[in-house]
Amino acid sequence: MSVSNLYTYPLKSGSGNIQSKVLVKSTGFEFDRYFAVVDVHQKIITAREVPKLLLITVKITANSICFSNGDSEIAFPIQILKNHINVSLFSEKVKAYTISLLIDNWFSKVLGFTSQLVSFWDFTATEFLGHSFVDEGHIYLVNQNAINDLSKRVGKEI
Repeated sequence: MSVSNLYTYPLKSGSGNIQSKVLVKSTGFEFDRYFAVVDVHQKIITAREVPKLLLITVKITANSICFSNGDSEIAFPIQILKNHINVSLFSEKVKAYTISLLIDNWFSKVLGFTSQLVSFWDFTATEFLGHSFVDEGHIYLVNQNAINDLSKRVGKEI
């Protein structure tokens, strides 16, 4: 078996980033689904409810994280996160880190409703809140035949 592409999705339901290599951790690929957006009820929002999420890209460097939707972007330095809120994750209430009001305002403007960016990581590599924004498994393998079949079903090449 050979691997033709590796992707990470730093923002749950956001645009994917193709990678030449990835670090595999106990929770899956490093930086994969490290962030999610929640609404005013602290419920995690996905592209099923808000397709605009699919247009948001994430660039992670050694010092900062940048979110972009094509029209605008916002970045913040990688820092220790300290503030928590309880969010609804798969019908369970769990703790997640908040990032900043400035980031929340950017997401609210881009998505068109009051929203907040959250993470289960504090970015010190010392604390992980024990949950993941991944739906089923941490790593998915998809073969080319499945991609070809999906392309036929949706009527365009994937």
